[in-house]
Amino acid sequence: MAFNAELEKAADLNAALQSLIRRTYREHKRVVFNGNGYGEEWLNEAVKERGLYDLRTVPDCLPRYLDQKNIDLFARHKVFTSAEVASRCEIILENYCKHINIEARTAIGMVMRDFLPAISRFASELGGAINTRRAADPTLANGYEDAVYRRLNELCTDIYAHNEALRTAVRRTRSVEDITERAISCRDTVLPLMDRLRALVDEAETHVAKDRWPVPTYSDLLFSKI
Repeated sequence: MAFNAELEKAADLNAALQSLIRRTYREHKRVVFNGNGYGEEWLNEAVKERGLYDLRTVPDCLPRYLDQKNIDLFARHKVFTSAEVASRCEIILENYCKHINIEARTAIGMVMRDFLPAISRFASELGGAINTRRAADPTLANGYEDAVYRRLNELCTDIYAHNEALRTAVRRTRSVEDITERAISCRDTVLPLMDRLRALVDEAETHVAKDRWPVPTYSDLLFSKI
C-alpha cells in the first residue's frame, strides 16, 4: 500500500520506481542472500552477522506471533486484535500437537499389529530353517540365516523398546496443560522417538522377505500399475 501510494504521486513513474527499488533494497538487504540458503555458512551469517532469527520448527515460530511488535502491527492495520492473534496462535499449536499425536499413535499401532508380528514370524522361519539344516548336516554353513536371524531378533527387541518409549512419551505429552510446552514436548521428545522407531523398522524391512512384509514397499508404490 505504501509503495502504491508513493508511486501514484510520482511525476516520473520510472524514476520513482527505480528510486524506490534502490531505497528498499538498502533498507532490507540484510535478509537477501544469494548463496546456498540451506548451508551452515548462511545460517551462521544470518544469525551471528545479520541478527536474523533461526526458527526451524512450529514451536519456535508460533510464539513470535505474540511479540508485542507483531500484535501492534496486526492491530494497527485492523487485521487482528491481540485476543485474535493469541487465539490463532493457540489453535495452530493445538493442530500441530494433534497431528503429531495422531501420527505417533498410528505408528505405535502399526508396530504392534503389523511390523513386529511380521518380523517375529520371519525370524522364526529362519530359525526353523537353521535347525532343520543343522539336524540334517551339522557341518553346513548358515551364514545368511544366522546373521539375519540374530539381527532380526535384535531389531525386535529395539523396536519394541522404542515403541513403548514412544507410547509413554505420547501419554506424558498429552497431559501437559500449557499448549506451548506441549508443542515443545512433541518436537523434542515425540518426534525424535518416531524418527528412531522409523529407522529401526526401515532396517527390518531390508531383512524380511518381500512376501512376508505387511505393507507395500516403496518399489510397490512407485512401480505399481494400479
